[in-house]
Amino acid sequence: MPTSPWSAAHADPAKVARARLLGATSPHTLGFEVDRFEYVAASERLGLVRLQGAWATRPPPLARPGLIVSHPDGTLRPPALPDPTGWAVRAPTGEWRWHLGFAVELGALVDHRSAFALDIDGELLISLAEPGERELCDPRLLEAVRRRRGRSLSLVGAGLAIVALAPMSLAPGSLAGEEIAAAQGVPAPAAP
Repeated sequence: MPTSPWSAAHADPAKVARARLLGATSPHTLGFEVDRFEYVAASERLGLVRLQGAWATRPPPLARPGLIVSHPDGTLRPPALPDPTGWAVRAPTGEWRWHLGFAVELGALVDHRSAFALDIDGELLISLAEPGERELCDPRLLEAVRRRRGRSLSLVGAGLAIVALAPMSLAPGSLAGEEIAAAQGVPAPAAP
């Protein structure tokens, strides 16, 4: 009879965390290619996570996507942050792209014993590798600004983190960005 990873008093915490996500399916098996899975520290306790990827076939519908972060101290289930352009977009090439963001406790993100999965409306778990860390600038600079200027500039830093994690499709000159602007009645920029 196999033993439970939780039964041993000295069980490896990383093994325990991964065991909690049993049943998660590999993204490659589903035809989902993860382009980016990364986070940026938005504050001393909070990280903003970005997940971007493309589907080879039509993806499952997204009504309530969430991230599952299983670590030795417990399991976190943050919901996806709202996106005014939608979480799923069909690219001009015909492929379906997902752009999801999450706010997660920073301690769970930096703990290498954590395991990650994408929860698709409680119907499907997609296993994810450990997210990469993205630094917007030298953390010592942010700490010096925080000490000197207080909370107001810390909020500006968090705003910059959100902009850094925004979908690239909204950048000026991108096809999706121009389509959104046209739909909102914004005139197209003059050609150079």
